Amino acid sequence: MITFIVKYIYNVTRSAREQVMASHRENLEQQAQSGALICAARVEGEEAGVLIYKAENREKLENILQKEPYKKNGFIEKTEISVLNPTIGLL
Repeated sequence: MITFIVKYIYNVTRSAREQVMASHRENLEQQAQSGALICAARVEGEEAGVLIYKAENREKLENILQKEPYKKNGFIEKTEISVLNPTIGLL
């Protein structure tokens, strides 16, 4: 499995995203329960979020990301995906 860091940069404020926040969180909970999502966090001082995923490959990750309600509603301006190769610690 590959560990990925995904950063969403939003094009709307948090209050504008509230209309779909419940479905966004439900989606993340499902991904966490499946073992794909390791961590989800807001980025302090930015309209952004960071997610840490484990997936077989980038294509599988992108399939997961297509289910994101914020994406479906056009709230994500940019998605940055990086591979994380931990040298110390566990993920």
